[in-house]
Amino acid sequence: MAASAVGGTAMLAAVGSTLLLNYCTNPYVHSITKSSSDNTLTITQANMLGMRKQTSVCMDTQCIRPDQEKGTNLRPFCNFIGNGQPFYIHGEVFDDKKILKKLLGRKLTESEMVGRAGDKAAFSISLSLTLLAPLPSLAVSGGGTDFASMNISGKDFSNVDTSFKGKDFTEVVAKGTNFANSNLQGCRFFHSFLMDANFEGADLRGASLEKTNLEGVSLKNANLGSAYFSQSLKEVDNLSGANMAEASFPPNLLPILCEREDVLASEITRQTLGCE
Repeated sequence: MAASAVGGTAMLAAVGSTLLLNYCTNPYVHSITKSSSDNTLTITQANMLGMRKQTSVCMDTQCIRPDQEKGTNLRPFCNFIGNGQPFYIHGEVFDDKKILKKLLGRKLTESEMVGRAGDKAAFSISLSLTLLAPLPSLAVSGGGTDFASMNISGKDFSNVDTSFKGKDFTEVVAKGTNFANSNLQGCRFFHSFLMDANFEGADLRGASLEKTNLEGVSLKNANLGSAYFSQSLKEVDNLSGANMAEASFPPNLLPILCEREDVLASEITRQTLGCE
């Protein structure tokens, strides 16, 4: 009886702490993409299992500061409300300062104006580790420390079927690393150094490659469906045959990508990019 009571108490404490942490950190914004045709923002977040969700918000009519909505000003990790949902932007690493200022509804601080490139990655890693402490079996899907911050330059990770699926490569140094024909679905390469890496024929569906150095990288014949990119996508050396269906990247890159010779020569890449 006593053992059951102790076990039950421990379980309640673990579940309760996990739910509390999820409540406090769930509003954290991973990325924001602004539509080129209107003021709609696509806000990407990740839950405690590492699953991404996207919310569309009209910046003009549906975004307000927490102190403008009764009962929300005391919520932790919340600096703007969209569609009645709380969000938190880490201002130092948010690139578009004009949008940031409008969302926060105030003058930006000095640190927010200057920015600190390493803060977001560091925050993401520590947040993942904290959330996953009560649930160690979920370390892979939640973005733990699989390869994070490691130097794997020149390694041969090619032709790997499933063991890399969902792994965390955050801030990894992988110059010239070979990932050809490997299953990298859902992997995190956020803020990584991938110069001259080879992803030819790799399955990168749903992978995160934001804030990543992609100079000289080959994505030839790669499946990039629903993958996430930032401005560095234009640095890729080869996009020929790549499937870009539902991939997310800054809208201003579309005309640049559609004028590339490797894209023009590949029907599947042109079609999935939406080139006219």
